[in-house]
Amino acid sequence: MNWKGKIIIIIHLIILSGCLKDAVPEIKEYPVIKILKPTHIDSSGITLNAEYINHGSEKTIAFGFVWDTEKPDILNSDTTIISYQPEIKTYSIRLRDGFIKGYAYKVQAFAYTENNVVYSNTIDFKSLGSQYCPWQQLLNYNFRGIYYSFGYGYGMSNNKCGYILFSHMGDFYELNMIDNIIIKKQNFPNSNRQSFGLVATLNIDNNLYFICAKSKIFWQYSNDAWHNLGQRPDFNFSSGIIGFSVNGKGYFGTGSELYEYNEETGFWISKKPIPTSKVYSSAIINEGVYVIGANKEVFKSDSILDNWSYVSDYPGILEGQLIGFSLKEKAYFGLNYASGFVVNRFIWEYDPKKNSWNRLCIFPRYKLYQSNITLFTIDGKAYFGVPLSDFGSFQLFEFNPDKLIQKN
Repeated sequence: MNWKGKIIIIIHLIILSGCLKDAVPEIKEYPVIKILKPTHIDSSGITLNAEYINHGSEKTIAFGFVWDTEKPDILNSDTTIISYQPEIKTYSIRLRDGFIKGYAYKVQAFAYTENNVVYSNTIDFKSLGSQYCPWQQLLNYNFRGIYYSFGYGYGMSNNKCGYILFSHMGDFYELNMIDNIIIKKQNFPNSNRQSFGLVATLNIDNNLYFICAKSKIFWQYSNDAWHNLGQRPDFNFSSGIIGFSVNGKGYFGTGSELYEYNEETGFWISKKPIPTSKVYSSAIINEGVYVIGANKEVFKSDSILDNWSYVSDYPGILEGQLIGFSLKEKAYFGLNYASGFVVNRFIWEYDPKKNSWNRLCIFPRYKLYQSNITLFTIDGKAYFGVPLSDFGSFQLFEFNPDKLIQKN
């Protein structure tokens, strides 16, 4: 046999050795999981299924499923945990919340072990809805001439219609949610993208009031027209700004001061400040005022607003702005910064009667930027608006707490 033949035999032996080695089952330290095809997909929900290929030698602490409209992960996507039993190979769970009709989702199974988080393969499916999901996507709109990249959108309502103010050039729109009609209204006066800064709004007897950081003028919108009400008090906007109304009076506050505005007299009265160095958001429940301040502390005051007391700690991330609203004796906070300008999509429900928090299913849109979120509430529902592009294409979502009440 010549030297070339010997080399060929050696190569074949090496390859054979490798094949034999791979043919021996390897006991992994971590589990190996396979996601199976979802079943029973209908308007009430979906059944998720997975199986263990190998349980591994590391102890599994928790097992569950994670899903999202993009690649899911357990820190930023919806998850569910189910009871793990080492003698069981196949797992299934019926889910009736967290899935919006018509949306395409990606789902994985995962396992927490003592040293790892292990994900399965990914399966895609299209949802037909879920019985207890509070989110519903409404129609898309086109606000002609609006360029989102230059400014914020601000949402508000007068209990009849929703309104959106765009800070690029002060474009102002009315949204009739019953008839699904959008009407362009008179622009915010003397506006340009440099004239807004932080904006706080409130509603008194269906009249809207506006404070802008870069303008000393206090504005009212009523009867389809803007009204200059003179100069507002000075506010320390670096400590945040919130606006709310209780018992027919309006209040604007920061981490330094709180002022009451009397619509009948037009007078401002200085009130006892909220006991925090910064304010992030507020909500009104049964004439009680709840404010989230620095260090995640939640303070409460009655409608007179002469005394504030600490009641709880906000359990979510507290960075940047924080959206807050109240519906049917519950408060809702969330959609603040997660990293950079990208929003953490979780919303937390606060029950003042139980003084307890409940994390809800995530906001539907992925890679959402906080500066573009608008919010208003009408007739027991909240409406969230977000852009689909920089040039006026706009998507509206409805949040209905009745779905959560039915589940609970």
